[in-house]
Amino acid sequence: MSATFEDITRDSMQLPRNKRLELARLLLEFDDSPRDKKASNLWQSEIVKRAQAVQEGKTEGIPYEQVLDRVDALLNK
Repeated sequence: MSATFEDITRDSMQLPRNKRLELARLLLEFDDSPRDKKASNLWQSEIVKRAQAVQEGKTEGIPYEQVLDRVDALLNK
């Protein structure tokens, strides 16, 4: 029996945060085009740098809803 997208989404949301992020990274890497490996490596370095800054308390994240509001505002200009 195959799981529906909704089932997979619901189940993945039940994972601990670190496992959800690991899954997200795996999915992004799976979909990543090898066209520009240098750019991909630079983005990976930037992601690691930003994650470390958050973990070390040097910066704070933005609540998801606020990010969505900003994106909506930009797209609705």
